[in-house]
Amino acid sequence: MRARLTRAAGALALALPLLALVELGAHFVFARRPPDPASWEALRPLLEARKQPSDLLLIAPRWLDPHARKGLGPSLLPLRDLARPDEARYPRALEISALGQRAPETLGWAVEQQERLPGGFTLRTLRNPSPVEVIKDLADEVEAGRAEVAWVQGEQLTPCPLRDRERTVATGLFSPPTMPPRRHVCGPHPLQSVGVTVHDDERFLPRRCVWAPPPQGGYLRIRFGPTKLGSELRGHGSIHWTLEREQRGTPVELEAFIDDEPLGTFRHEDGQGWVLFRMPLGRHAGKVSARVELRVRSASASERHFCWEAALVR
Repeated sequence: MRARLTRAAGALALALPLLALVELGAHFVFARRPPDPASWEALRPLLEARKQPSDLLLIAPRWLDPHARKGLGPSLLPLRDLARPDEARYPRALEISALGQRAPETLGWAVEQQERLPGGFTLRTLRNPSPVEVIKDLADEVEAGRAEVAWVQGEQLTPCPLRDRERTVATGLFSPPTMPPRRHVCGPHPLQSVGVTVHDDERFLPRRCVWAPPPQGGYLRIRFGPTKLGSELRGHGSIHWTLEREQRGTPVELEAFIDDEPLGTFRHEDGQGWVLFRMPLGRHAGKVSARVELRVRSASASERHFCWEAALVR
């Protein structure tokens, strides 16, 4: 009898540490489990009451964006915010933190408020210390059809007419982004087009931008009608990453003109990824009506799948 009790006590002594390890492992598993769809949906009324039109709704970690959008809906997480060029143009952000994560893009922003929410979320209200005020988003102008697009090759100018019902072209994984049905058609191939799409950068983050590959032996010209200027042309650009990462292509140049006067050139080289450019407007700053022109060119047009976004900012 004593030997049986001794064996039972020994077994119990071994089982308790194993049980503790199982419990600890279960804690880590459940602590790292993403919120379920019902948890996201439960947040919607609160966020609809809190979010202002100029706010950015941030999800941390960012890989939860698709789960959040499914539960919260596109009105709270529109595509232009999910595929934003950066965070500079947002004066305030509402950060929904799950799994104890923070959005690295806004770590330098002031935390105005923080609260725990059901479902294991933390809601932070963040204030941008130096927001950029956008006067005119040129990608919006292209998408709205308020741009004149043409190929210029030597003395030959080929207009790129805007068409609303072109066939949507999505070529698959590691291929160029989707060609939207509303786009300027410059040539017979669907990629010889200019239109707003979503392009993946070197971190495979989505970026809303203007697909604008240059023609061979000339340049792509995009003109915008008279518009109010600020103090700077601010934007980003990159080449489709599966091509750019090889670092074998020729640079792409985006030249900017104000009232036919050269403003500056953004030169993008393979390997740079999604990169910021800034062009001060100089003596044109503050004009209430001026014409803006962008030209995209490269010494070789082969696989120069360039995509840009830009805005006139105060």
